[in-house]
Amino acid sequence: MKRLLLLIAGISVLSCSVSYCAEVLVSRGKPVTANGYYQSYYPSNLTDGISWTYWNANGYSGWAQIDLGESILLSKVSYYAYMYPGSTGTTSLYIDDVLVQSINVNVPSATDKLYTFDFADRTGRYVRLNLSASSSWISSSEIEVFVDRTTEWTYINNAKTTLAENWSYGEIDQLYSLYTAGEGSLAVDSETWYFADMVIPGHSEGESWETNGFKYISFGDETLTTDLPMLTVPEPATLLLLASAVAGIIRKRTR
Repeated sequence: MKRLLLLIAGISVLSCSVSYCAEVLVSRGKPVTANGYYQSYYPSNLTDGISWTYWNANGYSGWAQIDLGESILLSKVSYYAYMYPGSTGTTSLYIDDVLVQSINVNVPSATDKLYTFDFADRTGRYVRLNLSASSSWISSSEIEVFVDRTTEWTYINNAKTTLAENWSYGEIDQLYSLYTAGEGSLAVDSETWYFADMVIPGHSEGESWETNGFKYISFGDETLTTDLPMLTVPEPATLLLLASAVAGIIRKRTR
């Protein structure tokens, strides 16, 4: 069964049980601005994925903001606070300049402490933390921004890297809409993608690859491909399966 997909202002709102949802980190490598920094403790350290690099605000208060590049439906924000000496304070989360949540923090000396903002999913591009401390300069090793998506959405998101594509989150949503529709085709970045009811032996669910100049994303018993399956035979062992898949596609399109 496919999960429901609602498109609201170009953003996917997914209905799925917990077992079919996946938490996806979307802030890794994104640009960061801040009120300031101390020596080599740059704001960019907040999204580099390295736990031993830090941003230091050069004072007892500060802010850091991540630009995700486009608006996307966000579900959670986490950050690792570091204080030396230990300190208490307040951290406030803003999404597109709207205050979402504030939490009190109590960070032991020389310890990375994880704090998480859980909130009702909301759309935004800019994620900012305003931080204060009572007795230590503000410092953090990482800020992480997450979305909740279905497993199949993450397959497409992962294929972005495997297939060397430059898809935006909106384009990933479009490809996911093709999967949920279960038929038809869609043009994304000058490539036409097709849905097919088919299994390709030798390729597991969630795998993406390129064969003979055509690209594939497998969902197990269904596939997205840049060429109609009946026009390309990626592997000799699939000839019989392709014949049955063609019949399945024709039946779907002529209902």
